[in-house]
Amino acid sequence: MNCRKLKTGLSLGSFPRLGPWVWCFFAVIAFLAGRANVQPASPEARESTLSQRELSDRVGARPRPDFSRLNRERGVVARAESSATSTGDFLTETDPLVANNLLAELLLDLNPSRARTLFEGLLDRNRHREHPDAQLTLLLTAWGRLDGPAAAGAVAKLVSDPRLRGAALESIMSGWSYTDPEGAMAHLAEASDPWERGVLRKGLVKGLATVDPAAAMEFATRANGKDASVAEHRWSGFALGMDVREITAVQVEHGTLHATQWAAGLPDSPAKAIAFKQVAEALVRGDPLEAARWIEAHAEENYAVDAVRRVALELARLDPMEAIQWAKGLSDQSRNKALQEAVRHWTRSDPATAGEYLADMPSSSARDIAV
Repeated sequence: MNCRKLKTGLSLGSFPRLGPWVWCFFAVIAFLAGRANVQPASPEARESTLSQRELSDRVGARPRPDFSRLNRERGVVARAESSATSTGDFLTETDPLVANNLLAELLLDLNPSRARTLFEGLLDRNRHREHPDAQLTLLLTAWGRLDGPAAAGAVAKLVSDPRLRGAALESIMSGWSYTDPEGAMAHLAEASDPWERGVLRKGLVKGLATVDPAAAMEFATRANGKDASVAEHRWSGFALGMDVREITAVQVEHGTLHATQWAAGLPDSPAKAIAFKQVAEALVRGDPLEAARWIEAHAEENYAVDAVRRVALELARLDPMEAIQWAKGLSDQSRNKALQEAVRHWTRSDPATAGEYLADMPSSSARDIAV
């Protein structure tokens, strides 16, 4: 085919047929041309890249989660990976998974201006709630760690509902006491309203329990000391119970094994009795038999009396006769409390059967206690 025929053929809308070797020739030329345009990275650039990777490893940087597949399924154009997360990105995101990921990035790089903007945006979503949702709670806790006074001031100024304000202040104090316990305690001391003091105290104790359980217990028991004021002594027992339950709840969140070891290591005191009962309640809900075995090792101690009663009650709900047999094997003080709790539950749930069982019991101190 000469050039004139080729030109004529193209003008008529047809394309000439070329042999396979011609197409191979064009492919090789294109590959070589593309390769020539790619510049190899310089040794300095490669070294800089490696240094950045090593630095990321040292500071524990984590890669951004890849939401590209999720975005494609939703028909959303994914943001460029190089773009920084903005407050607007989070507040306008409707997918909960993506929104939580964006919030985590914002909180890990929180600053005062961003904290205030996020707070105002999330507060608008929570005005109909009695308690902050999970996202606002996380923000308030992080803001408390960053700047407790500013966070508390913003809540006092912008939140009018007392229930929402109380829950918000509790979260702030939890974060504040995590990083600046002295400042948090000073803020608590300045509060004059009893209700607000209770809220602030609960948050402070929760934060201390997270970072230093021993310091939290020391704070909780301080009101019972000889230097406590008359006003503090009046409600010290109630406050001690609230504080210790809050501290124990944090330990239980770390697992029942951790909680049982922590409770066993406490010095003998009324606070230990409160902690033991709460740990027993958490353990018995998951595995009553394991709770029974654990409490048996401490059954003769005064601090375990209430815990023994709690375990006996749960065992009686499963099998009253087994609960009574378990109680009869305990020491005198614990046996009495356990028998009373087991029989009390049995007579409420099935009084006829319980009465028959008691009538058939041989005469003994255990029978007298049960009756």
